[in-house]
Amino acid sequence: MMDEARPSLATERGGCYCKAMSTISIALPDADLIFLRDFSAAQGISAEAFLARQTRNLRVHLQRLLPPEVMRATGIIALEIAGEETHREHLEKKHA
Repeated sequence: MMDEARPSLATERGGCYCKAMSTISIALPDADLIFLRDFSAAQGISAEAFLARQTRNLRVHLQRLLPPEVMRATGIIALEIAGEETHREHLEKKHA
Protein backbone atom coordinates (compact mmCIF):
# COMPACT_ATOMS: atom_id res chain seq x y z
CA MET A 1 0.00 0.00 0.00
CA MET A 2 1.45 3.36 -1.05
CA ASP A 3 1.64 6.22 1.41
CA GLU A 4 -0.92 8.86 0.42
CA ALA A 5 1.43 11.68 1.48
CA ARG A 6 4.17 10.58 -0.92
CA PRO A 7 3.91 11.85 -4.48
CA SER A 8 4.40 9.05 -6.98
CA LEU A 9 5.05 8.52 -10.64
CA ALA A 10 3.39 5.74 -12.57
CA THR A 11 5.62 3.11 -14.14
CA GLU A 12 4.93 -0.16 -15.90
CA ARG A 13 5.41 -1.97 -12.58
CA GLY A 14 3.25 0.38 -10.57
CA GLY A 15 3.95 3.50 -8.60
CA CYS A 16 7.38 4.66 -7.48
CA TYR A 17 8.34 7.20 -4.87
CA CYS A 18 9.42 10.60 -6.20
CA LYS A 19 11.53 12.62 -3.76
CA ALA A 20 10.57 16.22 -3.10
CA MET A 21 12.54 18.65 -5.23
CA SER A 22 13.50 22.24 -4.54
CA THR A 23 14.41 24.93 -7.04
CA ILE A 24 17.32 27.36 -6.77
CA SER A 25 18.75 30.04 -9.04
CA ILE A 26 22.50 30.19 -9.58
CA ALA A 27 24.28 33.11 -11.18
CA LEU A 28 26.98 31.85 -13.57
CA PRO A 29 29.23 33.67 -15.99
CA ASP A 30 27.96 33.20 -19.56
CA ALA A 31 31.01 31.14 -20.54
CA ASP A 32 30.44 28.74 -17.63
CA LEU A 33 26.76 28.35 -18.47
CA ILE A 34 27.57 27.61 -22.11
CA PHE A 35 30.16 25.05 -20.99
CA LEU A 36 27.68 23.45 -18.54
CA ARG A 37 24.98 23.16 -21.18
CA ASP A 38 27.38 21.79 -23.82
CA PHE A 39 28.97 19.31 -21.41
CA SER A 40 25.68 18.01 -20.04
CA ALA A 41 24.22 17.73 -23.55
CA ALA A 42 27.24 15.64 -24.57
CA GLN A 43 26.43 13.37 -21.60
CA GLY A 44 22.83 13.09 -22.77
CA ILE A 45 21.32 14.80 -19.73
CA SER A 46 20.09 18.27 -18.84
CA ALA A 47 22.27 20.79 -17.06
CA GLU A 48 19.91 20.56 -14.09
CA ALA A 49 20.21 16.76 -13.94
CA PHE A 50 24.00 17.03 -14.18
CA LEU A 51 24.16 19.52 -11.28
CA ALA A 52 21.78 17.38 -9.20
CA ARG A 53 23.94 14.29 -9.81
CA GLN A 54 27.14 16.12 -8.90
CA THR A 55 25.55 17.50 -5.73
CA ARG A 56 24.41 14.01 -4.71
CA ASN A 57 27.89 12.60 -5.41
CA LEU A 58 29.52 15.36 -3.34
CA ARG A 59 27.17 14.70 -0.41
CA VAL A 60 27.86 10.96 -0.52
CA HIS A 61 31.63 11.55 -0.78
CA LEU A 62 31.71 13.97 2.17
CA GLN A 63 29.60 11.66 4.36
CA ARG A 64 31.82 8.64 3.69
CA LEU A 65 34.02 7.62 6.61
CA LEU A 66 37.76 7.85 6.13
CA PRO A 67 39.57 4.55 5.64
CA PRO A 68 41.03 3.05 8.86
CA GLU A 69 44.60 3.61 7.57
CA VAL A 70 43.94 7.34 7.27
CA MET A 71 42.30 7.48 10.69
CA ARG A 72 45.32 5.77 12.26
CA ALA A 73 47.65 8.30 10.61
CA THR A 74 45.65 11.27 11.88
CA GLY A 75 47.58 13.22 14.48
CA ILE A 76 51.01 11.75 13.68
CA ILE A 77 52.42 15.24 13.10
CA ALA A 78 52.10 17.37 16.22
CA LEU A 79 50.04 20.55 15.88
CA GLU A 80 52.91 22.72 17.14
CA ILE A 81 55.06 21.82 14.14
CA ALA A 82 54.87 24.47 11.44
CA GLY A 83 54.85 22.01 8.55
CA GLU A 84 54.18 24.49 5.77
CA GLU A 85 56.84 26.93 6.97
CA THR A 86 59.38 24.12 7.46
CA HIS A 87 58.69 22.81 3.96
CA ARG A 88 58.97 26.30 2.45
CA GLU A 89 62.33 26.81 4.17
CA HIS A 90 63.48 23.42 2.87
CA LEU A 91 62.52 24.36 -0.70
CA GLU A 92 64.25 27.74 -0.43
CA LYS A 93 67.49 26.06 0.71
CA LYS A 94 67.20 23.34 -1.92
CA HIS A 95 66.65 25.76 -4.81
CA ALA A 96 68.94 28.56 -3.61
